[in-house]
Amino acid sequence: MRLRVPPPGRFAPLITDLGVSRPQVSTAYLTGTGVGACAIPLVGRMIDRHGPRRVITVVTAVFGAIPIALSFVT
Repeated sequence: MRLRVPPPGRFAPLITDLGVSRPQVSTAYLTGTGVGACAIPLVGRMIDRHGPRRVITVVTAVFGAIPIALSFVT
């Protein structure tokens, strides 16, 4: 198993642009990674039950809807 760790300095633009601290950005990254890891078994079951094409279509639609929804956050 291989872990993907962001290189040092990758968070610097986020910290300056968003005005948040490094621990806050790291916690957000950790949370996203954890949620993604927890979703893997569920997505696997959905693929087994409904087939990969249907699941990939739904996942792609959700990934497209998230940035659109985030654009309304102030």
